[in-house]
Amino acid sequence: MCGLLFGGTVLLFSRATHFGFINYDDPGYVTDNPNVQGGLSRDGTVWAFTAPADYWHPFTWLSHMLDW
Repeated sequence: MCGLLFGGTVLLFSRATHFGFINYDDPGYVTDNPNVQGGLSRDGTVWAFTAPADYWHPFTWLSHMLDW
């Protein structure tokens, strides 16, 4: 049963690997953000934990910096 559930989930979400960014907030948070585009650094980490934002999510920013 677990294998069936896992397989169904993988099959359902496998198409998501080909999707691009959406324009709701990705440009402001990722593609147009110089702190994220600078990659994972000491200054970027400090910024992620101290930057004012609509909602606070430093680990998400750190993940984007690592991916960039």
